[in-house]
Amino acid sequence: LRLCSTREGVTVEEGLATVNTMLQAKVKYLWVPALLYYACCMATEMSFSQLFHHLETFIKDVHQRWKIVLRIKCGLPDPARDLGGCGKDQAYFAGAVEVLSNLETIDFHLLYSGKVCVDELARIQRLARRDCLKLPHFLLDQEAYRKKLRHMAAVNNIVSLHRRKETKRTSSPTRHRTRNMAAKFAVSAPNLKNGPEPPKKGLLNRRKASPNVLTYSRKYMWASG
Repeated sequence: LRLCSTREGVTVEEGLATVNTMLQAKVKYLWVPALLYYACCMATEMSFSQLFHHLETFIKDVHQRWKIVLRIKCGLPDPARDLGGCGKDQAYFAGAVEVLSNLETIDFHLLYSGKVCVDELARIQRLARRDCLKLPHFLLDQEAYRKKLRHMAAVNNIVSLHRRKETKRTSSPTRHRTRNMAAKFAVSAPNLKNGPEPPKKGLLNRRKASPNVLTYSRKYMWASG
C-alpha cells in the first residue's frame, strides 16, 4: 500500500473532502476546485503579478484573488519573479474527479476504513475491519449517497468509467446490426455477367399494323401487347 503522504493518497483524501463539502451546496458546481487547478497550471508559465492579473477574468475580488495567488506562489525563493508554485491545490479537483468517475465501483464504507487509494480497495477487502467504523451521517445510506454523487457528476459533466464501458459494450452490437442492415438493403448495380442477355436486333420484329406490339423469338416465350 502507498504511504499517506504520497500524491495519490492526498488526492483521494482531498477529493472526498471536496465532494462531501459540495453535498450541502445548492449549486453543486466544482467551480472553485477547478479554478485552483487551473491557477496552479498557469503558475508554471506566469509570475506572481502576471497570474494575479490573469485571474481577474474569473475573480473580481482583489483580496480573494491575492489569497489564491499567494497560496500557489508560497515557498518559492522569489515569488515575484520565479515560475511555478505549490501544486497541492490541484488535489481537490483531481481527487473529486477520480471519486465521481469511479463512484459506481467504489465501496465507500471500505474506503473509509483507512487512508487508502481507490485502486487499493480490492487488496484490503478481506483485512479491513468494518465493525468498528464510525461513518458520517450522510454515508449511512450508501445508495442515497451514491445518488447524490451521480447528480453532482452529471452537473459537472463527469462521466463514470463504469458507464463508459457499458456504452462501448452496447454500441458495438449496434454497429454490427447497422452494418448488417445496410448490407442487406444495399442497392447494388446489376451483375451483367450473370443476368439475362438483352434481345438482339434480329430477334425483334415490329408489326406494321400494331407498332406498339412487340413479339420476341423462341428464346423469350412471351409477347407483350
